[in-house]
Amino acid sequence: MTSGTHKKNPFFIGGRILFFVFLMAVAVLSGRFSDILNLHSLVFVLVGGTSLILMSFTVHEITAAFKAAGSPAGSSPENSRSFIFWESAARNFWMMGVLATLIFFVIALTNSKGGVEGIATRMASALIPTLYGGIFCVVCLVPALKLKEIHKDILVEKNEGWYGKGQKHVKVPFRLENVFGFVVFLALVVEKIIRTEFSSDSPIFSAWKWVIYWPSLLVVLGGAILLVLFVGNSARGKTLTLAFSVMGFLGLLIGIIQVLLGLSSRNIQDISAALTFIVSSCFFALMGMMLAGAPLEDWSVKDQKGEKHSTLSRVAWFIFPLTTLIFLVITFFLVITPVRK
Repeated sequence: MTSGTHKKNPFFIGGRILFFVFLMAVAVLSGRFSDILNLHSLVFVLVGGTSLILMSFTVHEITAAFKAAGSPAGSSPENSRSFIFWESAARNFWMMGVLATLIFFVIALTNSKGGVEGIATRMASALIPTLYGGIFCVVCLVPALKLKEIHKDILVEKNEGWYGKGQKHVKVPFRLENVFGFVVFLALVVEKIIRTEFSSDSPIFSAWKWVIYWPSLLVVLGGAILLVLFVGNSARGKTLTLAFSVMGFLGLLIGIIQVLLGLSSRNIQDISAALTFIVSSCFFALMGMMLAGAPLEDWSVKDQKGEKHSTLSRVAWFIFPLTTLIFLVITFFLVITPVRK
């Protein structure tokens, strides 16, 4: 067996992955990194990210993507779809990690146990899901980068007339696994919020009201719909992704302006409403991008063989969640900092 064949052997690849996992487990369990080991957060991100993948891809496409990651053969269209899959999977886990952080952040606010110190500790621990999402994102980017050159070859072949004119419409699959992905994702998010609403011993705030704040819903969802109607039905997934991210940024700016005005007047009620606006705007924008924008764009890219995700969509998928994290950290300091009248 040659060296190249040896490296493509599935058992050899699996062995390297297991060895890497073993080293990571030793590092985490050694004690120094034990604080970042949270099984509940890990399962939440893993199940949520997997359900997002099932929204856009079939079982056959997922199986083919794993095979292509081990030993890509030539420049076949299957490898092009595999590249799209791994890129989308990386995006999904990253966004799911940030969404989980936002939800756990809100959960930390609903429980007054331990006073300000306890709230601060729980809010800081809410960042752990983003770490897991980032790790899964990097893992998925490895095969994506491996298949990137093959995907470029498919684009060249498309331009030379291999596939003719691309389809201008989006075929929505509605296969069983796609529907299952939507159901599992929504059930995971809603169940977490509702269970928190009824299980908190001495809640300070309502978790449901923090994420479902109607003024922010009007700004994000209403604004996104208006932008899509203005642009039209072309590239619906790309338009929705950009629309939700833009309106999410707008909601963040409105919220931070309200916070600054509340701080200047030292009005605790205004500051609380502004923080709610920020958190809820991030929640609605992320949910819109994950439930509508990303799946529609994935279906569109797969239908138009050899196409690729929009550059603006890629920027929105990775930059807006990062911006959400920054604003959550700002909210964290505002919550634990007393406002004197």
